[in-house]
Amino acid sequence: MLAARAAAAAGPQDKFWQLHDLLFAAVLVGEPVEFRRDRLFRAARRSGRPRRCEVAGGSCTSTVADTVSSDAAAAANLHLNSTPSIFINVRLYTGSLSLDALRSAVAAAD
Repeated sequence: MLAARAAAAAGPQDKFWQLHDLLFAAVLVGEPVEFRRDRLFRAARRSGRPRRCEVAGGSCTSTVADTVSSDAAAAANLHLNSTPSIFINVRLYTGSLSLDALRSAVAAAD
C-alpha cells in the first residue's frame, strides 16, 4: 500500500509519472521490485517530492490514505487482485495483454 499512497500523493503535484518511472525502472532490467520504504523515499526525492510523510502515508496525507483505502476496497469488491485490470464493455478482460489480443477482444465486444 505504500507505493499506492506515494503514487496517489504524487498525482496532484504532477509527479505521478516521474515517480512511477523511477519505481518501475527495475522491472525494465528484470530486477525484482520491492516497494520498501527506503526505495519509496529515494524515488520520491528524485521525482521532486521530498516529503517523507506523503510517501509513508503519514498524518499529513489522510486524504491520500483514504483514497487508497477506498480504491483498494472497490478493487476487492470487483475481485481484482492485480494490475493492470482491463474492462471491455463493462466486462473484466482476462486474456493476453498483447496488442493483437486486445484489439481482437475490443472488436469482438462491438
